[in-house]
Formats: sequence, C-alpha cells, structure tokens
Amino acid sequence: HRRTFYFPRSFVRYVDELWEERTLLHFSDGSFATGHDASRGNIIKMSAKFWVSTEKLRTWLASWDEWEAEQPTWFTSPDINFEARVVNHVPEEALPPTVLRKILIKAQDGVNSPVASASRTLTSVGSRTLASTGSFADSEPSELNTATLVSMVKQ
Repeated sequence: HRRTFYFPRSFVRYVDELWEERTLLHFSDGSFATGHDASRGNIIKMSAKFWVSTEKLRTWLASWDEWEAEQPTWFTSPDINFEARVVNHVPEEALPPTVLRKILIKAQDGVNSPVASASRTLTSVGSRTLASTGSFADSEPSELNTATLVSMVKQ
C-alpha cells in the first residue's frame, strides 16, 4: 500500500514541532528575524494552553540575561510584547531568576510598568510575596536562589 503524505496531528503537537524546527519570524512591518529564539518568542504569543512543556520553557528562558544584553528585535518588539507575555503567562517554575527578581523588586518599590499590565502583574505577585515575607530586609533579591524566588512569587 502507498502511504499518504498527510499525517493528522493536534495543534499542541504542531506547536511543539514549530518550537523545535521553525527558524524564521516575519514581523508585521515586513522585517524578518531568524533563529530558534525569534521563532519561539513569537510562539509565546499563542495561548498558553498550547505552549510546550514547562521544562522546555525553563531551558529556553535561561538565556534571558543574554537577550537583555543583546536586545534582539523579537525581544523588544511591541508586536510580540515578549517580556509582559512571559511575566504574565509563563508558570513561575519556568521563569528565570532575573525575571523573578524583577517581579519582587518592582513590587517592593511599588513600581507598575507596561510589563505589569496583564492579569499577573508585577505588583500583585510581588505584593502577595511581600505581605507574606515582610520585605527583603533579611536578604537582597539578587542573593536569593531560584527555588526561593519561585516560592516567594507563589505566596
């Protein structure tokens, strides 16, 4: 028998394949970005229920400090609104320490930024944390490990 080229797959599986294989991103202004990071930054625009596993997100988001230093187009693009989407939708367990620290520091300072405009705002997450921990008086956020930061954000 001849097999068909068609293979049915769920949207979640399709997104997982895009995560691993796609390397080109087209912006609404007609420009392009290449590489897995650009493509994955765009996938984050989709509903969180279709995202890849938390472990894949954690591994990928571990490059956050490099992206902040390099400021690639997909990282700063208002079309993607990457930082806000990550802060507001990625599970706390997958957030990189830099982002967790920002959440807590901005909450402590009472700063509300464009990043804080969606459902899980920097101030609401951080306020819950500060209410349960009091403050950072005992330790600086930069000195806290990831597990401690995650537990603080979850409180």
